[in-house]
Amino acid sequence: MLHGDRVALRPFELDDVARLQVWFDDPEVRLGWDDEEATRSRADLEREMRPAIMGEDHETHWFVIQEGDAPVGALHLHLDEHHHNAEIDILVGEAEARDRGLGSDAIETIMRYVFDELACHRLWLITSANNPRAIRCYEKCGLQREGVLREAGFQAGVHVDGIIMSILDREWRQR
Repeated sequence: MLHGDRVALRPFELDDVARLQVWFDDPEVRLGWDDEEATRSRADLEREMRPAIMGEDHETHWFVIQEGDAPVGALHLHLDEHHHNAEIDILVGEAEARDRGLGSDAIETIMRYVFDELACHRLWLITSANNPRAIRCYEKCGLQREGVLREAGFQAGVHVDGIIMSILDREWRQR
């Protein structure tokens, strides 16, 4: 378990997949995850996540974001050991947990793990240009915009840009 100031990140268990499926059923979460149209069954999610949860996929890790004992979101970490990079996706699934700094604390916690424990050089992500809440959160955590994937997503019948954001280990240490 990884501990932040306000949240803890614990590894996903198979029983957590049901909660993730409920969170993915929330249109606001799907929009933020850039997957507004898709709904997935618990069985599909479990099949997709099982190798990571069972420790069979050493590059992919799923964490439950907890405030106290309450699960409030999820964080997906994908490691590229050859290039010393880590990619993350995050969602705050519980509506009452949004806009309270829990996502920022989760990102700070995973950055500490990625840079201090795993000795990665770069942490990055892609977010939708029409997700200002996420962009503010990432910038607050020190990630910088480094590129645009023009019209790479499709939301509400419109093509939207994807924003590539990253932070390097030296930038993280200098904050």
